[in-house]
Parts: sequence; structure tokens; C-alpha cells
Amino acid sequence: MIEFEEYLLFAVLPIAAYALDALLGEPPRLVHPTVAMGKLCEVFKRVLKRRRGVLAKALGAALWLMVVSSSCVAAYALMWAAKELVGWVGLVLAAVYLLKCSFAVRDMEEHILPVAHALRSGNLSLARKLVAKAVRRPVDSLDEELVASAAIETTAEGFVDGFASPLFYYPLLGVLGALAYRAVNTLDSEVGYRNELYRDVGWFSAKADTVANYLPARIASLHLIIAGWLLGCDWRRGLRALREFRRETESVNAGWPMSVMAGLLGVRLEKRGHYQLGWRLSAITPDHVEKALKVFRLASLLWLASVAAASLALSHVAGQQIAFGIAHVFPKLVNSAAAP
Repeated sequence: MIEFEEYLLFAVLPIAAYALDALLGEPPRLVHPTVAMGKLCEVFKRVLKRRRGVLAKALGAALWLMVVSSSCVAAYALMWAAKELVGWVGLVLAAVYLLKCSFAVRDMEEHILPVAHALRSGNLSLARKLVAKAVRRPVDSLDEELVASAAIETTAEGFVDGFASPLFYYPLLGVLGALAYRAVNTLDSEVGYRNELYRDVGWFSAKADTVANYLPARIASLHLIIAGWLLGCDWRRGLRALREFRRETESVNAGWPMSVMAGLLGVRLEKRGHYQLGWRLSAITPDHVEKALKVFRLASLLWLASVAAASLALSHVAGQQIAFGIAHVFPKLVNSAAAP
């Protein structure tokens, strides 16, 4: 069994990473692991695009394995180098930095809040340009409500794949687990399209992302309901919307948080030609976008508390076999730090 201080540190790391995100937001692109993952994908996707058949799927699986494994190796190497050069303090700082890079809370607010401000000022053209940075759909023909809907959908879905999912894997697999998830999600964003360019090459990446988000999406949706209840939203309506609309999206995961958010806000979220979620009890306004962000913030704090508690419990019960972040990756950390 590891000592109390070790597994307490394991539980505190996600809190420190969350605080770092709140204070500084995203690091520069030059030193951001997710950007590096994307660039690695770019190198190979140019060669692999438009390939078809079983071979294309096999090459896509090889690409997935290479990007995920290289991301974990690079993260391990950074933590090892930090420990060797600076000691356990350097290791902890590197771990906090890498863990923070696996998720984004402040970045979500910085992208979505300006959309609400632009809509409130009546600048639809600017609102379209801003929301286009967060969604894949064409935005030129979207009216005010559909722009606001896109912003709310992004906030709800982003709570899962941008925050909850990477931290879901932390108690079990530590920092490397969170970074591995980020690599999985990045691969889906790069090649997991159902189009002629990447249909077969991205097949494995898309399936892996669906599996990786399956449990987090469902547990995170419950956190959204609790957050909505604490903020005075109609949580029962959120639960009813979840039951009725969660299967309306093509993705087996995206419908969960989005239908909950639609129910909590009392609005209908719509992507033309794809889905309608919730009941249109009122027109969507910038106030609804801002309310969605409030639900997102509180739910993120609830999720953080759950992750810290799970980290503490699992590392206490199973010791080094579960505490894969600090104590398992470097099992002699505490002993070497305490040595004279």
C-alpha cells in the first residue's frame, strides 16, 4: 500500500489542474500536447485520405495506435525528465500541466460567451463567425435561434468530451489515461468523418471515440441534471428530455448531454436535417446560452469532486496498482524524495 500522502497527492492533482485552467486557460499552441497530436495526425492523413476497403481500415487502426501510444510515451518522458532534473516537485508540476492539457473549461467559456454577447448586441454576422469556430456545420444560413442552439449544443457536448471524459480515466489510469483519451478524441476530430475522404481510414478512430465516451456521457449527464437542479432549473424536465430525446442523434453519446441541457433550459435544440431535442417552451435567447454555461461550470465542479473522491478511494483501496498517475509511473517517487 502506498502512504497516505501519496494517494492524497493523486487525488489533489486534478484539482490543481482545474485551478491552472481557471487561472491561465490554454497554453500556447507551440507547447500544447493536443496541438502536437493534431499535427501528427495531419502528417499521415494526407497520405491516407481517399483510401478504401479493409486495408484503409487497417491503416487507420495503425494510425490510431501510433498517435495514442506516442502521446503516452511523450507524456511519460516529460514527467520522467522533470523528475530527474528537478525532483518530485518537477514531476508534480509536469503531471499537473499535462493533466490540464487533457481538458478545457475556460476555453469553452471564451468561445461560447462571445457568441451570446454578439447575439445580444444584434450582430448576427459576428455571432455566426464566432460559433463557426466551435461547430462543424455550415453557419451562413443560421438565424439567431439556430446560432444560439449551436452554442448550447457545443457547451453540452463539450462538457463530456472536453472535460468529463479525460478526467473519467484519471482515477484508473492517471495522467497517461487522461492524455490517451485526449489523443483518442483528437483522432476522431481529425479523421473520424463519415465522408468520402476518411470514411474507412477514420472508421477505427470514430468507433474508439464512441467507446471511450460511452460511460462518461451517461454519468456526466446526471451531473448536468444535478447542476441544473442546484441552479433552479427544472431537473425533472431535464430527466424527461433525456428519456425522450437521447436517441435522436446519430451519435449514441451526444444525445445524452444535449437532451438534458435542452430540458433544463426549456428550449428546443436543433441541427437542421439531423435532430431536434427538447420542447420549444420559449425562443432561444442569449440568456439561455449564458445559463447553459452556468450549468456547465457547476457541473464541472461536481465532476471534479467526483474524480478527486474516486482517485482517493481507488488509490487507497488498491494502492500502486490503481494509482497510475504519480505513484505507479514512478513507484519510488516518495522514497527517493525522502532520501537524504
